[in-house]
Amino acid sequence: QILRVAIAHLGLQPKQVIVEKEKINLKTFAIPFCDGEILIKYHKGMRSFPRYSVADLLHGQKAPSLISGKIVLVGRTFNDKVNFSTPLGSSLTSIQLAGCALESILNRSVVRRPSYFHGLEILAIVVLGALASWFFPTTSHRGRLGLAALLIVLTLGLGFYVFAVMDIWFRTAQIAGCIAVIAL
Repeated sequence: QILRVAIAHLGLQPKQVIVEKEKINLKTFAIPFCDGEILIKYHKGMRSFPRYSVADLLHGQKAPSLISGKIVLVGRTFNDKVNFSTPLGSSLTSIQLAGCALESILNRSVVRRPSYFHGLEILAIVVLGALASWFFPTTSHRGRLGLAALLIVLTLGLGFYVFAVMDIWFRTAQIAGCIAVIAL
C-alpha cells in the first residue's frame, strides 16, 4: 500500500515502475531490496510526523492548512496490539511504521545492503581471524585483550560510519564477535 502512495505522489503510473530482482526502479531512482525487503531508516521515528485527531480536524479545531497539500495517513496510534520494534529500540504502531517507510522512499533514504556484502563479511572474518591468530599468541593476555578491544572498536566504528554516512548496512557485530571469541 505504501509503495502505491509513493508512486502516486511521484506522479507515476504503475506501468512505469519496474520491479527487478534486487530493486524497484521508479523513474529517477531505485529502491534496493535486501532479501526481498526494503530496509527503511528510523532515524526520526514517530517524532518526525505530526499527529492530529480526526475528530479535531473534522470539527475545525485544527486548521485544514495543517494537512493541505500533504500526504495524510489515517490510522490508530492507541491500543494498537501490533507494534513493531525498530533497530533503535523504539516501538512503532503500524501507521507509524508506514509513515517511516513512506518517508524513506520519498526522501530516497532507504538503507542499502548490496548482495556481495555477505561474502565481504566472511572475508573480513577470515582476514581478521588470521591476523588475530597470528598476533594473539605472541602477546601477553593483557596485550591480547587490548588488541582485541581495539579491533572490535574499529570494526564496530567502521560499521557505524558506513551506515551513518553512506546508508549501507554492513554487519559488523558478527565480525566483532569472532574477534572476541578468538581473543579468549
